[in-house]
Amino acid sequence: SRTLGMMSFSAGASFAFPAALRHDVIKASVIWYGDTVNDPAKLADLAGPVLLVIGSQDGDAADKAAALSKAADAADRLAEIYIYPGAAHAFAQPLFNQGETFDPVATGASWRITEDFLQRHLR
Repeated sequence: SRTLGMMSFSAGASFAFPAALRHDVIKASVIWYGDTVNDPAKLADLAGPVLLVIGSQDGDAADKAAALSKAADAADRLAEIYIYPGAAHAFAQPLFNQGETFDPVATGASWRITEDFLQRHLR
């Protein structure tokens, strides 16, 4: 059987994360600054852990992170949260908002965190 990971950015999470809830072949999910599913009953359908990468200046980042963490705990699922200090929404996208929110340091660190997460969970 195949082992797959799912990764989404921003608005893409509203499509990709629900797919991870429907398909048990997805063994790890990564969401960069996108919406999460925070209902423990729905998160119970995850076949693997989820990583949320978000900037501290991305709206209600702390609330989103806390909601995912609490829901994952209640569903007995693993959620790792990485909040990059000072980063705004779409910090990894140099073309978004004329590049005003692009942060190459946050992007590099977040890619390393993501690669580590996927290596640990997609074996």
